[in-house]
Amino acid sequence: MAEIEAIITNSACSPGWYSADSLFANALDGNYSTLAHSANATAPYFTLTLDKPYKITKFSVAPQSGYLSRTYCTIDASADGTAWTRLYTNSANIPNNTMTDWVVTDSGRYKFIKITLTGSAGYLVFSEFRTFGETDTTKYLCADADGVKAFVDAVWTVIGELPVTEDMFGEYGADMFPQDLSGLLDDAEVYFFTDDPLVLETPENHALTVRETVTSKPKTIIQTVDFDIADVDITKLEFEFVTAKRDSSGNAVGTNGRVRAAFSFDLGVNWYTFNNQTLEFETLDITDTAAFLENGLNPSSMSAFDYSAFNALRTATLRFAYILEKPTLTDAAKVRKTKITYASGVAI
Repeated sequence: MAEIEAIITNSACSPGWYSADSLFANALDGNYSTLAHSANATAPYFTLTLDKPYKITKFSVAPQSGYLSRTYCTIDASADGTAWTRLYTNSANIPNNTMTDWVVTDSGRYKFIKITLTGSAGYLVFSEFRTFGETDTTKYLCADADGVKAFVDAVWTVIGELPVTEDMFGEYGADMFPQDLSGLLDDAEVYFFTDDPLVLETPENHALTVRETVTSKPKTIIQTVDFDIADVDITKLEFEFVTAKRDSSGNAVGTNGRVRAAFSFDLGVNWYTFNNQTLEFETLDITDTAAFLENGLNPSSMSAFDYSAFNALRTATLRFAYILEKPTLTDAAKVRKTKITYASGVAI
C-alpha cells in the first residue's frame, strides 16, 4: 500500500466559520496566507469527510503566522462518523510558513476526521492541513476457457493464461467489478485480490456472494472491415455458431440461444437478409433488436438461400453483422467463424 493524499469530499466547522472567506478549502490551496478559520468558541472543531476509508499515516500542517496556539488541538478519526479514536494531540508551537508532519501510528481505517481546539476558548486556525494515508488495494480479473481476462477498453480481453498472478492484478485488475460482461464466456470465474488486513485475517467473512441474477440483453456484433470479394460467384455461405452446451457427460444439449445474421455490400450503409418464405432478399434495420432477431438470416436454415440472386446483388465488398440472444444465463449463443466458398472452390 502506497501513501497518498486523502481526498476530502466535505468539510464543516462548529460553531461555524469565521467568515465566508475562511473555509477549509483554504487549508488545501498551498497558500500560507489563506486560512481555514473557525469562529471564536470553546473547543471549536473541523470535521472532514474523506472519499473512502484510509489507514491514516500523517497530517501535514502549517499554522497561521504569529498565532501558533491556534493549532493546539486533538485529532480524532472515525469509520462511521459515530465512534471516534484519538490519532494525535498537538500542544507545541510549529514553524510558520512551512509544513510540519504529525505522524500517526494507529492502524485503523477511517473515513471521518475531527480536529478540535484544546485549551481556553478561541479560534482553530490552519493555513494548510493535509491528510495522508494508505488505502487497501482491491482488484478484479476473470478467467474463462479463453484465458485470464481484464476489462480493457470496455470489453473483457485476454491478458494471459492461468494461473492468475499478482502482477496481472497490479497491471490489469479493475478497481470495481464492471457491470458489462462483454467478452466473457459462460464458464467465466471471478478472481479477487485485496491487501485489506481485515479480509486477510477473516476471509470466511468476506466471500463474494451473488446478490442478484440477471439475464443479458441481445448483443449485436458488426464487422468493421469488409471482405474484398473476388470477381467470382459465391456458391456457399457457412456460419459456424453455437447454441448448445455440454452436459456432465460431454453431450451437446440445445438451449434457447439464438444467432441471426445480416450482410452489407456498401460498407454497412444498408443491410440485407433472406426471407425463406418469399425467397427474396429484403433490407433489414439491424439497430431494431426485435426485427433483427425475427427477420435476420438464420444460419441453420440456409438450404433455400438464392445464391444466383445474391451474386447479382453483391458488389466487390462484403461484411456481416450478427445478433446473439441468450434469454437466460443457462443459454448459449456464440459465433465461431463465417466461411465463404467461391465457384472456383476457394474458401475464405
